[in-house]
Amino acid sequence: MFKCVYDQQADKVQYINHIKEIPTKEGRNAAMALFCRQTQEAENILLQAGLTYRAIQMNIDLFNWDRYTIWYYSRYNMVCWFIILWFINPMI
Repeated sequence: MFKCVYDQQADKVQYINHIKEIPTKEGRNAAMALFCRQTQEAENILLQAGLTYRAIQMNIDLFNWDRYTIWYYSRYNMVCWFIILWFINPMI
């Protein structure tokens, strides 16, 4: 049991270190919102900053299909490209 708790804490520290490496302030804020499980706020931060690519990628990574369908109709080419990349390498 203690090893499992330790692993979870290590994962959190590793993710926070990853957040520190994100180059834009908006990207860091969105990543922190995701860390706090506030997905809608994270998406709003990315969209207000004009980071549409990252907003789409976030919804695909979270398997948020309701939001994905909205993006699908508005950004068809970009979403198709992400799907192709994901099937080639699902760890993107």
